[in-house]
Amino acid sequence: MKKIFGLAAPLSIIATTAFAADTAVGKLEPYGNISLLSFTEQGDGDSLNMWVVDFGIRLPSLITSGTLTYGFYVGYDGLDSVPTDSVAGSGYGTAAVTLEAGPHLVSVGVPRSVIHDTFGRGDVTSTILQDSDVFFSDWTRLTRLSTGVSHRGMSSIYGLRYDGHFDKTALSVGLFSGDFADENIQSMQATLKHEIGRLSFRAGLERLHGGYTMNSYLLGTTAQFDKLSVGLDVFVFNMQDSNLKSAQMFGSYKISENILVGASYLVADEAADSLKSSTLGIEYAQSNGTYARLTGLFGSGDGADSDAYELAVGLRF
Repeated sequence: MKKIFGLAAPLSIIATTAFAADTAVGKLEPYGNISLLSFTEQGDGDSLNMWVVDFGIRLPSLITSGTLTYGFYVGYDGLDSVPTDSVAGSGYGTAAVTLEAGPHLVSVGVPRSVIHDTFGRGDVTSTILQDSDVFFSDWTRLTRLSTGVSHRGMSSIYGLRYDGHFDKTALSVGLFSGDFADENIQSMQATLKHEIGRLSFRAGLERLHGGYTMNSYLLGTTAQFDKLSVGLDVFVFNMQDSNLKSAQMFGSYKISENILVGASYLVADEAADSLKSSTLGIEYAQSNGTYARLTGLFGSGDGADSDAYELAVGLRF
């Protein structure tokens, strides 16, 4: 646990220098989240210290020609243990050339996951284990991450992504293709978001074809009040004879400018196996993007017979 606080120092240094900066070719904009966390099981006291990174830099306005704006972004999404030789890490790089015209944005290369950008929730109401609920409804991202664990030959999953923003509505579609474990993987992801007053709604689907066919369906809604936010996400995943269904309720309350508390409750079911887990967390965040978070995970069912807690320090952009 002490390693977490020792390794937190570089984050404080990065926070003073890593925000948007003007350059000779345009404004560089960092985005994402870098965190160090310690996940500890109550039963045996085993602890795992990890880096969790979803970070990148974009240059959205490299060249402007008439109504078209050309740019690019590069990033990394992954995790690794601390020290790095204790558990195999997993991760992948993202990089895309972007073309923007009004509300339309097209990304070509190795673009980010559409599902992850819409449904990922790395906040006080979730832990790294509960984020796996989104993991297994986002097989394009999971396949990319798996290369770091399996070390099996794979080319990058290249693709084309479209994002459109129209007043209160946003539409994103991604087409991806790559080789993994001697199979050609092709996938399509799509999400739709819409806001009505204090309510925001989101829907998503993913279809992946390779040596097998997988389908994921996602629905969610969030209500945002002054200091209170509550929401619900429902996921359904189908692969041949396997069917996984899950629902998660979550909420957070801002006690003060710097302190946020949150809780969640997850129910997941696959055939005869079931899992129920809840979280309770508190986070202290500063205006420069640095934060510290403590979250307890309480579960019952298959593979969740002991409670755990997660301590994280990080930096958001």
